[in-house]
Amino acid sequence: MKCWFSKLLLLGVGLLTSQWALADWSLTQIAEEDRYRSATVRMEGLNLTAADSIQLSLIDENGGQVLHSRWRVVSDFERNLLASDVRSFDPCVIDGDEAPVDEAGTLLIDRDATTADCVINGLIPDATYTLMVEQADRSGTLYTVATLQGLISRGKDTRPAPLDSRPVTYALGSIMLSVMVLFAYFHYRDRGVIQQKARLAHFYVLPAILGLAALVVYPILYGVFLSFTDADQRHLGEQDWVGLSNYLTLVTAPGVARVFGFTLVWVVANVIFHMLFGLILASLLASNQLAGTRVYRSLLLLPWAVPAYISVLAWSGMLQVDGLINLLLGTRFDFLVDPTAARLSVILVNIWLGIPFMMVMLVSAMQSIPRDMYAAADLDGVSRFRQFVSLTLPTLKNAIVPLMLLDFIWSFNMFNTIYLLTRGSPFIAFGEPGATDILVTYIFEVAFESGHYGIAAAWSVAIFLGLVAFSFAYAKQTRVIDGVQR
Repeated sequence: MKCWFSKLLLLGVGLLTSQWALADWSLTQIAEEDRYRSATVRMEGLNLTAADSIQLSLIDENGGQVLHSRWRVVSDFERNLLASDVRSFDPCVIDGDEAPVDEAGTLLIDRDATTADCVINGLIPDATYTLMVEQADRSGTLYTVATLQGLISRGKDTRPAPLDSRPVTYALGSIMLSVMVLFAYFHYRDRGVIQQKARLAHFYVLPAILGLAALVVYPILYGVFLSFTDADQRHLGEQDWVGLSNYLTLVTAPGVARVFGFTLVWVVANVIFHMLFGLILASLLASNQLAGTRVYRSLLLLPWAVPAYISVLAWSGMLQVDGLINLLLGTRFDFLVDPTAARLSVILVNIWLGIPFMMVMLVSAMQSIPRDMYAAADLDGVSRFRQFVSLTLPTLKNAIVPLMLLDFIWSFNMFNTIYLLTRGSPFIAFGEPGATDILVTYIFEVAFESGHYGIAAAWSVAIFLGLVAFSFAYAKQTRVIDGVQR
């Protein structure tokens, strides 16, 4: 009996002590200039020694309660481990330093914190709220530690001033005017050699060229401009000039060398195997010695005829642990989690997608080869393989060389396959690109996930110049374009 009485006594003392410790918090709204749909609250006397998490709730004038946000109570080691680059929608300054958030956007607060100044967003102007702060221990039990009545935001809903669109208008107008002047000059220069019926040829082409100038030339020039600024998602349109700083970031960013290396492996593997399998299949289909050629052509065209995103999503399902590939192999291997397997998977899927196009182009080229050459080779007893090496390949050079250049550029800029299949994952180092990221998917993450538009624009300019330089050197060496000399 005494044992049970002592246990109850200790439990009661513990509850009273914990409630007394939890009740030390004090909340006050900081008087400052009106904020838009938000208010800043100062929290003092924080006691988080037994806390696992904190949740903030808002109670409106009608008694309706809604969960506003949750905080995670962590140690110094856990904070450094979990902190991310994500910006909090409700920022807090804890003991003088801005509190970080994890990848899910949950605010991380130190266990030994004593004071917090936090922005409470999402308030309707002139409406009065009660802010309730609850603390959860490790068992998940919630205790109310503080309330603040009369929380109010007096910031009015105002329409922001319209952006100044004159620079865009002037730039587009200058481009259009330059194109029209250039075409007028060409028309004047060629007036003596153009036939009477073709006097208006330049003006027939002019609308298409103006459209290209507005939809292609202007975005390129604007991207070049952004690459020299600090434009990001916080102040796009109010960016400052930073010179070559963004271009220096390209070579110092973590993981860039690995992404560039995998990009080269990705491009080379795709070009080689597209051409290899395209040549083999085209030779079989163009020989007219294979029964059911039309059926095979139709089946081999399916990967090209079906929209790419549908094919990639189908492959994504087949490569899962419970997908078709593991079912056929009798295994339970996750192809998209292991870095090496994920890289091989995206390369093989893209090779599968690109073979039909290469096959169709090469079949068309082979059908233009005179059959008399093969008939003469058959009379001389030349083997099929020797005919392919000595007759087919040299004749197809004018088709193979430009096709390889186009395939190189397309593979370099192939975004859909990797984004839909892995989105760059798996991630192998904190703050670095994923194992299957190539340059174009990495740029997408920099621009639209991290919001660094200036750095992404610098990457785009660098890739554009690199592809132009490679294409010119390739064309010069292979003489693929008339007028380009060694």
